[in-house]
Amino acid sequence: MCGLKIETKHGQVIRIKGNRDDPFSKGHLCAKAMALKDIHEDPQRLRQPVKRTEQGWQPISWEAAFEEIETQLLSIRKLHGHDSIGLYLGNPSYHHHGSLLAGVLLKKSLQSRHCYSVASSDHLPHMLAVYQLFGHMAMLPVPDIDRTDYFLCFGANPLVSNGSVMGAPYIKKRFQSLQRRGGKLITIDPRKTETGDLADQHLFIRPGSDHFLLLGMICFIVNHKLVASGVWQAYTGGMDALVREVQPYTLERTEQETGIDKNNIEALTREFAGAEKAVAYGRVGICTQQQGSLNAWLLYVLNIITGNLDEAGGIMFPTPAADLGPLSALINEGGRFDQFRSPINKLPSFDSELPVIEMADAMMSKEKAAIRAFINVAGNPVLSTPDGSKLEAALNQIEFMVGVDYYINETNRYANIILPPSSPLEKSQYNMTCNLTAVRNNARYSPPLFPPSRQVRHDWEILLLLSTVFNKGFSLRQWVLRGIGGIFKAIGADGVLDFILRLGPYGYSFRKKPRGVRWHTEMTSKIAASLMPFGMGKKLFALAQVSAFSSRFRHEYVDGNISVLKQPLTLKNLKNKPNGFDFGPMTPSLPRRLLTKNKTINLLPDIYLNELQTLNAVTQSKEPLGENEFILIGRRTPRSMNSWLNRYDRLTKGKPANTLYMHPDDAKKMGFLSDARVTMEVDDQCVHAVLALQHSIMRGVVCLPHGWSTRHGADGLPHANFNTLTSTQAFDGVSGVSVLNNVKVRVSRSSL
Repeated sequence: MCGLKIETKHGQVIRIKGNRDDPFSKGHLCAKAMALKDIHEDPQRLRQPVKRTEQGWQPISWEAAFEEIETQLLSIRKLHGHDSIGLYLGNPSYHHHGSLLAGVLLKKSLQSRHCYSVASSDHLPHMLAVYQLFGHMAMLPVPDIDRTDYFLCFGANPLVSNGSVMGAPYIKKRFQSLQRRGGKLITIDPRKTETGDLADQHLFIRPGSDHFLLLGMICFIVNHKLVASGVWQAYTGGMDALVREVQPYTLERTEQETGIDKNNIEALTREFAGAEKAVAYGRVGICTQQQGSLNAWLLYVLNIITGNLDEAGGIMFPTPAADLGPLSALINEGGRFDQFRSPINKLPSFDSELPVIEMADAMMSKEKAAIRAFINVAGNPVLSTPDGSKLEAALNQIEFMVGVDYYINETNRYANIILPPSSPLEKSQYNMTCNLTAVRNNARYSPPLFPPSRQVRHDWEILLLLSTVFNKGFSLRQWVLRGIGGIFKAIGADGVLDFILRLGPYGYSFRKKPRGVRWHTEMTSKIAASLMPFGMGKKLFALAQVSAFSSRFRHEYVDGNISVLKQPLTLKNLKNKPNGFDFGPMTPSLPRRLLTKNKTINLLPDIYLNELQTLNAVTQSKEPLGENEFILIGRRTPRSMNSWLNRYDRLTKGKPANTLYMHPDDAKKMGFLSDARVTMEVDDQCVHAVLALQHSIMRGVVCLPHGWSTRHGADGLPHANFNTLTSTQAFDGVSGVSVLNNVKVRVSRSSL
């Protein structure tokens, strides 16, 4: 996301600093960027395939590696069927244009129901909500932070995360600018985070009760005639049903459920609804909990009914140069929901993937459709998903495993063969994913800094080779996928990127910038949608969006808000502009960009209606915490990453960050002092950590960093990984996302 300046000498990285000339990041530098030197030069990083043998890990050639992979995987699939091979896609695979696109091809080639990814331990509730509301999982509206007057932040800490699902370099400066222009920043969280310290107001909320606060706010808004009027009402339905379903959530009930005084709730709601430009934003804290799907959906509803969707200063849709929305809709990759169900908990699939909480069970199953072979791409699910011990046991008994990674980590140590990709500095970079959620439209391409050695393959090349393994037959599907893979290989990841840029909103068009209201285009789209089956009509509309004859808004290059170039955007043009292009702020785009049936937004999709009715029918029984019991929540630290970056000294040196926060009053009752060694237990699982006393956390709540990728924590204490305490039996029933927050634990003095 951030532009860098990297100084080298004799093939070595000397210095990495932010590029002040980058029009988007303007010199900002995050911890991941600082670690690029460590990744590239790490002697432990694998540089050629390795095979696990009785004598240990042995290097082998690429040819030998793929010969064995093909033999083993095809033999298993022939014997047990397509579903006998599982796939896990980790976070890094989504942050390079080549691996992102080749990963889609691998999934389609595999034809297995056992595909999993990081999404169901992170942002799946947001993807499901935008799919239900706007018609596509990539249509993620983001806060227009630079123009808003009121920023309401639920379960997120942007000052540390730099704005997850909200690409915003220098986020602290952006918040300070908001406050200087008279705006307000409000945080709602069981812990007063670093963002909370900057905020104008912080409200402590009982862990896991965010959905009640959102429902209470929406109920108050609709009952007190605070619903905003505007153009959104012309393409939005379901308001009457929404009003009916939120009636039980009065201020009194909301206070009882959340622990927030009802007067504060009323004042907050009136302020938000009355602000000229307001944003409600939430991330991991509201997603990875039992009502994660409700929370994400309710956030969008709150923004919509207060007139803050698709308006300057509200939540808006970026216009990325590589627009994956209409392109992916063409190949039916817009986020298909509930195509099939998981075998144990009958959870719905999303984007042809199942929730990761059932991955270990699928490996240990005795059924015919059990996972017998496994491909792990850039992930470490033993540490990053619930109950890693269970997954370890499952991996230890499958027949064959392939890892695509730099390292032999806690997951890949069970692999038979590991295929290492080139380092980040040996390949070009264009981040399609981050540009989908950037707070300002921009594009930047970075060429490789160093040429890869002959022993190395790029990640996208490895994924293409794996796809080829499954496309050697003669069915029409295999012919098509083989052809796509062949073209991909021939032109390379950058060639595919160039093609997508040319079809994008700044690419080729035979139309001039349209003026006035495009009533004929909207009417034509609605007529087509009503006369054709939805799937076909949706694809034709997506095709029209990427056509050179498209009537969509024709964007022009801007640099400092000054138009500087009228020719279509191509990769060549990007290469000639090493600092990147600034395409200006987000612009209104609805209802034109909607990919829903009849191009309308349904405020109350059936999946949320059913969940609301279930929620209201069940009496909420709050069991009081027992002696020494606490509710455990997670936190992000600037130096802890949900990846392999924690192995590098520059990110782990200094004062230990993997500490357990506890309120001093709770510590006093238990006889704990700061820096005491404590144990947290859930059933037969335990985690050890060093205690840090903080007034910033609610009484009865403790907080440990999530994403800590090590079996050892502060001061060498073992088993410091947060997910040791989470369970595959705890999940959000709508989406199947893992519950990684609000875990009841017992805390005691450690014997270590």
